[in-house]
Amino acid sequence: MLTSPKQHVNNAVMAFSLPVILLLGFAAVWAAGTNGLLFVFLNHWLHVLPDWFWANVTFMADASAMGAVAAILLLRRERLVLAMLVGGLICALIIRALKLGFDSPRPPAVMNGSLFELIGAGFRKHSFPSGHAATAFFFAGALLGYKPSAKMYVLVLAGAIVAALSRIAVGVHWPVDILVGGAIGWPIGYLSARYFARREYFNYAKRWLVFVAGYLASLLLLFYNSELPYVLPLQMALAVAGLFCCMYYISLRILKV
Repeated sequence: MLTSPKQHVNNAVMAFSLPVILLLGFAAVWAAGTNGLLFVFLNHWLHVLPDWFWANVTFMADASAMGAVAAILLLRRERLVLAMLVGGLICALIIRALKLGFDSPRPPAVMNGSLFELIGAGFRKHSFPSGHAATAFFFAGALLGYKPSAKMYVLVLAGAIVAALSRIAVGVHWPVDILVGGAIGWPIGYLSARYFARREYFNYAKRWLVFVAGYLASLLLLFYNSELPYVLPLQMALAVAGLFCCMYYISLRILKV
């Protein structure tokens, strides 16, 4: 399917305008030296909402939970799931390489515990950039890329921001971590979805690929230890729903029984 020059421009704007804003925010926080102060301020005020809320929101931004969400989407959005699989691997590799390269300490490693609220395990290493924020913005960008609209943009952006802020609320990431994580995840998700949304033919091999990926992600989620309180009911619900949707998908779209 051919794409007009105007569509190319629109795609470029949607893919890169938000990351530029996020990176400018990163530069401003870093230059002002307010990363720690902003973390404490946000961590304090975000706790007007209960711990169980932030624990479940941050769990939804975990790549393990996102795998089960992709499995649930198989029934209606198999091209989006393929985009999430391919783009998600690219995003994960970039984030992992940066984490290992910078190896920056997380708040629990360098701050007095009395200054902030901690929910769940107090991770201490590999803070920059935030993988959860990258995952949240990746998924948001993919949803927008698959079905572009002003309403979708507002909804997915709001969801991604809340999910990214949850990493500060649970006390394991700095503001600069989530800004850069979001700037990486969004364009990869958006461009991946735009690419696969244009493919008209979804062949047999691709159906098996997305099925196996969704099934394994859902199965592994049953045994995954998130080290977060309050999330087990949501975790089990996602895993079971993902497995059910995968089995229905293989019956409907692959075996056609």
